[in-house]
Amino acid sequence: MNGKGLATAWTTVGTLDEGGGTSPGILSKLTLQYCGGVNEVIDLVNSGPRVFGANLLLTEREGKAVVVEYTHSHFNVREPIDSCLAVPSHFVSNEMNRYGPSMPRYPSSCYRYIRLEQLLYQNKGKIDMKIMEEIDRGHFDLSIGKTKPSPNTICRHNSPDTVSSFLRNITRGLARIVKGHPCEGNYSEYELKEK
Repeated sequence: MNGKGLATAWTTVGTLDEGGGTSPGILSKLTLQYCGGVNEVIDLVNSGPRVFGANLLLTEREGKAVVVEYTHSHFNVREPIDSCLAVPSHFVSNEMNRYGPSMPRYPSSCYRYIRLEQLLYQNKGKIDMKIMEEIDRGHFDLSIGKTKPSPNTICRHNSPDTVSSFLRNITRGLARIVKGHPCEGNYSEYELKEK
C-alpha cells in the first residue's frame, strides 16, 4: 500500500512465455513508489517486457480494482465480475488462459480459485476483516467435497503450504499479516496513515 491509496499484490503464473524484462517484485515496488492509480500502473506494466507470468492485483482506496494478467510478451486487464475479483496462480481470462497452466497441470490453483469465488459471492456486501480471515483459514477441499486441509484448500497444507497471508482493507488503510498457515497463526494489524 502507498500513501496515495494504491495497493498491489501478485502471484506468479507458470508459463513458457518468458524472457528478459521486469520482475513482478520490481513492478510492485515501482508501482508503489511512482503511481497513484490503477491506470498509471497498467501503463507502467504495459510499457515493456516482463520476465515471466504473473497476476498483478491493483486496488485503489476509492474502490477500483483490476487484475493485470501478463507473461513476457502478452498482457490483459481483468475487471471484477459482479463486484467480485479473485486472484489465483493461473490465468482466468479467455485472452490469457492459453499461456498459463491448465486444470490438469495445476489443479490446486483452480480448486482454490473456484472456492474463493464461491465465498466472495456468498459474503458479497458484508465482507470485512473478520470474514476475510475466515475465508483465509478455509479448509474445504472442492476436489473431495469435504473439509480437510490439503494443497487444494485456501489455507494450503501438505506441500506446498501457505507460508504467509496478507489481507488489506484499502478504504481504511489497514493490513493484517500472518506468517505460516492462517489457521494456526495470529494476524498482526498495521495501519497506513497519511503524513
